[in-house]
Amino acid sequence: MPYADPEKRRQYQRDWQEKNRLKMRAYSRKSYYKRHEAELERSRKRNAESKQYIRDWHQANKARRMKRVIERYQSDDAVRAMRNQHMKASNAKVRNEVFDHYGRRCACCGESELAFLSIDHEAGGGNQHRKSIGIKAGVHFYRWLRKQGFPTGYRVLCHNCNMATGFYGVCPHQREQFATKAPTLSDFDLSMVIGL
Repeated sequence: MPYADPEKRRQYQRDWQEKNRLKMRAYSRKSYYKRHEAELERSRKRNAESKQYIRDWHQANKARRMKRVIERYQSDDAVRAMRNQHMKASNAKVRNEVFDHYGRRCACCGESELAFLSIDHEAGGGNQHRKSIGIKAGVHFYRWLRKQGFPTGYRVLCHNCNMATGFYGVCPHQREQFATKAPTLSDFDLSMVIGL
């Protein structure tokens, strides 16, 4: 022992530890890994097996998990309210885009209240057309129009004019116009017919 005096010995040890701190850490780490290498390997293997088991279980039980998620989602009133609010805003945005493109006035009677307006197939047969493309009426149809780039062949009618045209073949506004005289080509609004 270089120092018989305990105070000098402690000071020597402190200085040596300060100088060789990195060397001591490396030695400790090396000896730790050497002692625990087998345990670490077993742990890694268990983790890998556990992760694979979890992946396999999730894949095998995907339908059951989704059913539980949906049930939880649908039973939560706050989530449902937030979803409904988001869908109303999204539907209103799509509806506004469609009416911005096709116009915000009924082509027959001139009604401009957005709540009363709808999109009409100019050539008729809207129900068959929607069935053939596999969509429902309303906002689903508006989304389809937007996705197709707002094709021609559609016009804006109020619900009254649209229903009357569908039921009777002609809107009462048009029938009144033709009741006093025989219709001529100038009586028709050609912009409605050609989609302008």
